[in-house]
Amino acid sequence: MSALTFDIKGFFDFVNHQHLLTEMQSRRIPLEYLKWTANFLDNREAAICIDGTRGDSKSVKNGIPQGSPVSPILASFYSAGLLEVFQDKAIFSTPTNLEADKPSDIGILIYVDDGKLTVSLSSIVTNNTLLAKAYKVVDQWLWKAGLVPDQDKRELMHYTRRKKCGDPATYIELTERDRSISKILVTPSIRWLGIHFDRKLLFNHHVKKISTKAEAALGCIAMLSNTVQGLSHLNLRTLYRICILPIMTYASAVWWTKKEAHAKALSQIQNRALRIICAAFKTTPIQALEIEAAIPPIHLHLDYLERKAGIRLNRLSIANPVIHRLPTAWTQTENSAPRQETNPSPKGNTQLIRVAAHAAHTHEQVFSFLLPPW
Repeated sequence: MSALTFDIKGFFDFVNHQHLLTEMQSRRIPLEYLKWTANFLDNREAAICIDGTRGDSKSVKNGIPQGSPVSPILASFYSAGLLEVFQDKAIFSTPTNLEADKPSDIGILIYVDDGKLTVSLSSIVTNNTLLAKAYKVVDQWLWKAGLVPDQDKRELMHYTRRKKCGDPATYIELTERDRSISKILVTPSIRWLGIHFDRKLLFNHHVKKISTKAEAALGCIAMLSNTVQGLSHLNLRTLYRICILPIMTYASAVWWTKKEAHAKALSQIQNRALRIICAAFKTTPIQALEIEAAIPPIHLHLDYLERKAGIRLNRLSIANPVIHRLPTAWTQTENSAPRQETNPSPKGNTQLIRVAAHAAHTHEQVFSFLLPPW
């Protein structure tokens, strides 16, 4: 499978109010919600503050406030038209010289201002051709919507599980709006929605990145752990759980596969944090510190988050779009009977949970569902 990721530059700032209301009206949103949205966007002002000095407020005619919990919902309505474009298969008809490769349908994923185009077949050259064609459609739609893609944040990746898959050192040529040609090279890993995806989906690079980031944050906490005038053990534990642990476990249902190397890299950071929290010597057994600080081993915490994600998926209705993107095995129970429309409790159904976790790992389509709520 090949994937081309792109980012919409200043998405929240360039949302056109009238176009947004028109899009909502075309989708038969009730009139009271349209009026509420119009009032929410009307009479908005913004001011620039530099070094504590605030400038004059000026009226804002475009854009939606990025910090509001309503903004992601409005942004979804604004970009819904792009998803509908890709439902028209006639636009993306396969060229005659590529029909022999039998490529899959071109897919698109959008999460606020982050997008991804995907296509799957054995020929990398064909993948690049179809992705370039799909990106041109995306660029044209963004131009009509008053949006611009960020040319510096486009990345190309060819995924494969084969041990001998050849050299992926290739590039894709994209036609810009000024008719210039840009070359997007394949990189060892790409970052999308906070996760670093490598070619074989081993996530070694991702664990290395989060380990470095967590270690830097832990160094800041260590400066506050003076045993004479520093923070108490309880406050240090709280800082670790709300500042360090989320960095190491962000979207872990996607990348956690119980690999010992990943657990070892993260355990080293947690072990250092335990010694800081408990003000213990380096020779103190880690098991004793885990009990004293009431912090479980990192691999058990990751298993807990994986199971929690599986239970969350298991409680969804079979009509939910997320369920439709999971493997067929997810809609079956252990005795091969179809799932009911009601949302059943797992009740120890570990097989379904494993399927959910595996699907979350191999199918990036459900990744946006696993993200923390806005």
